[in-house]
Amino acid sequence: MATLDGCAGMQHAQDRFQWDDLRYVLAVARARSVSGAAQQLRVDHTTVSRRVSRLEQLLNTALFNRTRSGYSTTAAGARVVELAQQMESALIRCEGEITNRNDELRGTVRVAAPDGFGSIFLAPRLAQLCTDHPELRVQLYPSQTRYSLADREVDIVIGLQKPATGRLTARKLTEYRIRLYASRSYCDLHELPRSFEALQAAPIIGYVENLGTEPPVDFLPLLPGKVRARFASSNLLAQINAVLAGQGIGFLPDFVVDGRPEFVPVPVEFQIDRELWLMIHEDNRNLARVQAVAEFIQSEVRKSRSTFFAD
Repeated sequence: MATLDGCAGMQHAQDRFQWDDLRYVLAVARARSVSGAAQQLRVDHTTVSRRVSRLEQLLNTALFNRTRSGYSTTAAGARVVELAQQMESALIRCEGEITNRNDELRGTVRVAAPDGFGSIFLAPRLAQLCTDHPELRVQLYPSQTRYSLADREVDIVIGLQKPATGRLTARKLTEYRIRLYASRSYCDLHELPRSFEALQAAPIIGYVENLGTEPPVDFLPLLPGKVRARFASSNLLAQINAVLAGQGIGFLPDFVVDGRPEFVPVPVEFQIDRELWLMIHEDNRNLARVQAVAEFIQSEVRKSRSTFFAD
């Protein structure tokens, strides 16, 4: 195939060129695979392949290198992706300017958050927000998985630290404290450790190591001595349920145990303070529905400030 000189190839195909074709190219570039793009776009993978091939034929150039490890853009493909991203941003800004004239919140907002904060704190509150605004849809992704704002995987990300790069607007939500907790059922059968030495003999419920999270969530290396987890999970809810079942002592955020007498603090001087940051892409900052959900989350956190630092 010939190479793409600027956008000269587009001029010959402009009568047949469609913005929709660029959506498929963007999706493949972001997912690095046809199957991943098909999942994002909710279409069959053959549709994705056909649309990408169609555009390559129209432009008379290859947009992707196809290898066993996945798809990567050619020089021409990278330029098309860059232009497609600019068009995507313009469409989002246009939507924001037009839809913001409507006072009623409508549309879908996707929120990614750490599993504990998302499932325990955000879920009931965001569900109530949707009840109050019937035309609003919120999709919550409570997970340690990293979702990309730049790739439009989600609209709002709650993270554990401020981003260093990217066209993002970041706001600090709150700090929160993590301590050692057991359950009352555990205390009925075991004496709580009162020293780090005694803690070494206790059954510890911890995090799975080497998940690549930043900052790290495996707190065992921060304890003096050789303390090992008998049970570990990458999911905070699994750890909570293991603690509630009386199976051991866990590292739990204060907002998890607030107002729940079934949890008992372990009298060992150990605590970790962490932060929660709310991030949105600059292109979305003027979208009424995204801004409304972001401001709602901030407001709910402010109203519940003491929840994040139990007495």
